[in-house]
Amino acid sequence: MLDMLHIQFFQIFVNIIHIRQPTQIEINNVFSCCYISKTNILSHIDYNTMILCSHKKYVDKYNDLLIHRFFQPHEIFTITLDTNATGVENVKNWLNDSKCNHFKYVVIGAKVMITKKLNILKGAINGAIATITSYIFDDNEIITSIIIKVLSTNATSILSKPTLQHKYTYEAYFYKTSFPIVLTYVITSHKTQGVTITPKVLIDVRESFAPSFTYVMLSRVINCVNLIIHGN
Repeated sequence: MLDMLHIQFFQIFVNIIHIRQPTQIEINNVFSCCYISKTNILSHIDYNTMILCSHKKYVDKYNDLLIHRFFQPHEIFTITLDTNATGVENVKNWLNDSKCNHFKYVVIGAKVMITKKLNILKGAINGAIATITSYIFDDNEIITSIIIKVLSTNATSILSKPTLQHKYTYEAYFYKTSFPIVLTYVITSHKTQGVTITPKVLIDVRESFAPSFTYVMLSRVINCVNLIIHGN
């Protein structure tokens, strides 16, 4: 966490990183009191912590970690990816593409972000934040619909699984489907653009190879008193 002196340095540092690569001394002057190790991450995170990362692979790892920390195992339902491509070798890379959104866990009370335009009047649009309030099972106890409440409008929306992606080959047609939401405890740097981050913040700068990535994440932080950093 930053004290008042480091808060002043923080504002200067954000301006520096916007135009050039900062020196190690400049980095240490601001963030030496904020660094935490991997073993101490969980002790610094609570339900109101927003985590910013430069890479989606870290987003997925943090979301998996946090959903199992904030909720009990019996509250968590795992969602499998609906597809007809399981076990097909020549589309294996397409099926497992990490850039493809696959919503894996359903928990009542979880915070999520909508990933497509669903209902403009209800505020259920791409980028809107919501909470999961309920879900619907079929006769085989498989979740077929998720009910969410959009925070900005308090409107309720029912989500089904749209077709996520198609793939045509010479042999066959393949598809994969998932719910159009993602957990929003953690977001990548490019998704922070236009977003103001006000609660407690952890920024993971591992593999943030471009100063612009770090600048975008730092520039969205308003209250830097509760800022913590992981990585170099």
